[in-house]
Amino acid sequence: MKVLNKDFFDLMKNFREVNNLQDELTDNDCKCYANMLSVYSDITNHQFTFAEMLQTYDFITDVIDEARPDIMIMTDKYRDIYRLLRRYSITKNLDDDTRKKLAFLIYQAKCIMIKDEKTNDLTWNMGLFEKGTENFIEEYEYQIKEYPDTFEIKKPLSDTSKDDFGLTEHNPIELISIGAEYDYLSMLLTEDGKEISFERVGSTIHDDWETNIDIWNIYKKKLLGKEQIATLYISGYGNDNTLVAPKGFKFISE
Repeated sequence: MKVLNKDFFDLMKNFREVNNLQDELTDNDCKCYANMLSVYSDITNHQFTFAEMLQTYDFITDVIDEARPDIMIMTDKYRDIYRLLRRYSITKNLDDDTRKKLAFLIYQAKCIMIKDEKTNDLTWNMGLFEKGTENFIEEYEYQIKEYPDTFEIKKPLSDTSKDDFGLTEHNPIELISIGAEYDYLSMLLTEDGKEISFERVGSTIHDDWETNIDIWNIYKKKLLGKEQIATLYISGYGNDNTLVAPKGFKFISE
């Protein structure tokens, strides 16, 4: 296997030595990672260091491997990777087109297995990167066009400028995980500053006939018992965390 970037190859071998990974990373593995990171660097306009790129790749793949139980994901790996890149500190400021390409790169490197032509064994798709960045972009554009069900990133589910935001399943509060739903609700107060409690009472489907919407009853706390004051509709399967409170509510920090 040829090496696209000798500096990255040397850095990978040094990473292997420093972390005592000689039994896990062969020289060929180091070449594969170096080539992948070379394409990574090209498609992100060389704005990240080797360490930042490797750190991002390790973080994303740890989540995909379910080694981070504190971070909830779905089974839609490409879109999961895209969502993770949107909120990860190193990559959150990428423009959307670059983020999609980077999600595709990590998806191909981590989630796709191909048959080795020589051994017929299944292997990771790291060979994709040996042919360079131009070939990678061509493959990305081809697959995005041919397999939209796999790679299309959905448009926002909601319009925060409308009065019915969060108050109907047609305009839900968009969040990136189920855990984020609890965090969001925990930050809400009534418009006049009263504490609330909440209870999930069911679910429905968004107008796209695909996205699940959770239904939450919202209660105002009283000295004795509680009083229902609203029903909120929230999706934990969006592309981003909405930072707007629905009509009749505000955030604790406001």
